[in-house]
Amino acid sequence: IDRANIKLKLIENLSASWDGYERAMLIIGRAIADLYDDRTGKFEVADTDNGADLRITNQGEHDSGISKMKIFCLDLALFTIWTERQKHPDFLIHDSHLFDGVDPRQVLNAIELGEDAADRLGGQYIVCLNSDTLDPLSGETRIDWDLATVKPALSDQVDHDLFGIRFD
Repeated sequence: IDRANIKLKLIENLSASWDGYERAMLIIGRAIADLYDDRTGKFEVADTDNGADLRITNQGEHDSGISKMKIFCLDLALFTIWTERQKHPDFLIHDSHLFDGVDPRQVLNAIELGEDAADRLGGQYIVCLNSDTLDPLSGETRIDWDLATVKPALSDQVDHDLFGIRFD
């Protein structure tokens, strides 16, 4: 009886919030289409005995790079929806780990999608990238990396300092 009552409340909550889920479905579907020329995907919401089941599915989803881009798509949808509702921190941040194992074309597409969303919504998209990830992207984009890159750049080279301070 308790499980049935919880499931009933979940169904009511999903129904009351359906506009937000529908908006997320559209944003995620569009982001997947923009990231990949040859794949489609969708955001699914279902009620189960164990609670809400929120799932992003797309072709080739067993690939680790594609799985990471699903995270990007969900982050982008949340950033967009909460910014539109004016309940937001005004920025979206991704660490280089999100892009490990992702094809450079999708990395570039994701950065451009994040930048476009931030520009459109009046926010900021921040990405921490390793130079070996950034180097293959340099010639193929409308992004001016010199303007977009914040200095100082951190390095693990022995002859470099950290923020101008040498540690011995």
